[in-house]
Amino acid sequence: MKQSKENQWLKNFRLPAWMIITGLLLPYAWLALYQHPAGDDFHFAVPTAQWGPLTTVMGLYESWSARYSSAFFWAVNPLSWHSLWGYRAFTFLLMGLMVSSFWFYLSQLFEITTSKLLLLALFCLTAFLGYAQTLPEAIFNSGGYVPYQTGGAFFLILHASFLWALRKEIYQNYRLKNLIFWILQAGLIFLVIGFNEIFMALELGFWAALFAGRLAVNRTFSLPYFMFLLAALAGTLVVLFSPATFYRMEASGSFGRSAIWVLSSSLLAWLRFTGGFFISPGLLLLFIFLSLLPVKSSPFAFTRRHFFISLPVSLLVLLFCFFPSYKGEGEVQDHTLNLFQFLAICLIIWNIFVAKVGGIQPFAGIRFGNMPVSFFKWIFFLGIIFWMNPNQITATEDLLSGEARAYERERSARMEAMKQAQGDSVWVEPYRHFPASFLSSELGQGPGQWYDNLYARYYGKQFVHLREGKPQNSLPGE
Repeated sequence: MKQSKENQWLKNFRLPAWMIITGLLLPYAWLALYQHPAGDDFHFAVPTAQWGPLTTVMGLYESWSARYSSAFFWAVNPLSWHSLWGYRAFTFLLMGLMVSSFWFYLSQLFEITTSKLLLLALFCLTAFLGYAQTLPEAIFNSGGYVPYQTGGAFFLILHASFLWALRKEIYQNYRLKNLIFWILQAGLIFLVIGFNEIFMALELGFWAALFAGRLAVNRTFSLPYFMFLLAALAGTLVVLFSPATFYRMEASGSFGRSAIWVLSSSLLAWLRFTGGFFISPGLLLLFIFLSLLPVKSSPFAFTRRHFFISLPVSLLVLLFCFFPSYKGEGEVQDHTLNLFQFLAICLIIWNIFVAKVGGIQPFAGIRFGNMPVSFFKWIFFLGIIFWMNPNQITATEDLLSGEARAYERERSARMEAMKQAQGDSVWVEPYRHFPASFLSSELGQGPGQWYDNLYARYYGKQFVHLREGKPQNSLPGE
């Protein structure tokens, strides 16, 4: 009987599907064991170690960043307490959070078993990591992943919980437990807005449109929607009235950028992004696969017409996401493109759901069940294709070549040298290994000497210099 069960797992490709998704995620998890802090990690860890999380959050809000939720997660990073393994554990927590958010979101859209939902959520994470614009800032560097990927996971949980509540009619009945849920959801809205300005714009626009639409169409006042709009307004005001918002906009030249320039630059960047994103063979096959899955009944009465409204609206939402970056910074940085790719995946999944509910099934000829093409076979063959993703290849090469391991040894050696050195000024050996999977800059490559001094202050020193150019009679570790 046991042998028969094992044969069945192989026959329907259940075991190979789980094996290949494990193999796809293994390089990223393995790399997480080698990662070291870099870049802005020390900018957040140093003040937290000196003044504590609360003072650091308030200080960042006053002088550096109005992203109050991001500041909180930066401040509680174990790196602030000199825990390298705690810092690495944050990457695993992030991956777990993203899988959970995908699972919750998919569970509100597709009528499949829990194990299949989990496998699909893991595959969505693999798709995101494989095509992320910059892998280091997607999951390995807290300066990049906290505002965008952590915020994105909470964003997805928020909107999945909205769909769940609609099905449960949580917004219809004014019971105590429902009121508690509304308060928690309003708090989640406030949290999401504090991660970055893109979420601020999306949340304020979404809840304002929802509340106004309900008022205009149904002629009814919705207390929960009003609470959510107030939470979005409160978060927006906290961001906009931060002194740091004004300082950063002034320093970046934001006030000098015309609306026409912002609009035209955003439109060109959006065209490049959508053109490159939607022609990816792996992602196209993934979306075809998702369109074959059975969907849940919708809390909305979607028809074919709604899909042809939803799809262009989704594209406009992506275009709208470019505006804050071009207005605030004059460009879209790679870690911001990571967020756009995450949002694009989520929006396409939503449009697949809308199309299916509305009766649009262009690939209905390929069915599951007793047909040769099964759920697990799709996952298996998609996994083979996803092994050719750019970041998948990069991560695997960094591991197999030994570059990631050499990177870890080199950074650990400098870390020990910094700890054991005497005096306030330390000379260190230059790095030789810079694997593409990590954000690994060298001293002197930051925006100024103060940037390097933060690295020195993290270890209780005042200055740090590369050994090249050091006087010949100096001693090791000085």
